[in-house]
Amino acid sequence: MRVKSESRRLAIVDAAKQVFSETGFESASMNEIARRVGFSKATVYNYFSSKEEIFLSVMETFARRQLAEAFNTLEAESDLLPSLKSFSESYLQSITEPEMLALEKIVAHEAHRSKIGKFFYEHGPRRGLAKLENFLEQHMKKGNIYSVEPRVCAQHFLSLIVAEYYTPLFLNAIERPDLDELNASAARAVDVFLRAYCP
Repeated sequence: MRVKSESRRLAIVDAAKQVFSETGFESASMNEIARRVGFSKATVYNYFSSKEEIFLSVMETFARRQLAEAFNTLEAESDLLPSLKSFSESYLQSITEPEMLALEKIVAHEAHRSKIGKFFYEHGPRRGLAKLENFLEQHMKKGNIYSVEPRVCAQHFLSLIVAEYYTPLFLNAIERPDLDELNASAARAVDVFLRAYCP
């Protein structure tokens, strides 16, 4: 019964993700989410008490799925350069996915009037940042990176990764680059980071 319940919850989350991505937060309705997943509205409310709650679950689940591969490359004992390269490529590909951008736009729109923004940050970007901080700190101890504040170092690296494409993509100013272009951008970010932070 527990497995079946979790399976239903995830089905609702997946259907809700589609609805939020297509219509935005304000226009999305529990009725439409229930219709998409093929459950009654009462069943959906058995799992989620409000549209806000289901949206937070969508963001947490989707961010975890999208970014897990990137952050899982950051093992403290792994070599610095290959890890940074793999991470930057995977991270840039994930955050420029159209669905990810659509959901982040909703978060940005709702953040000033609810706790959605804070929740998303604490359960998504902040957790990833902590893992990157730990990875970089371990390499500082090995002498591979200058010994500086790990949080700042991690934020600088993430900023370099997103520098070329994220903002224009977020604003729909450009088409999403192909994989080769994204990987080339990621490589440039790693190169600049290493020039700044490696002895």
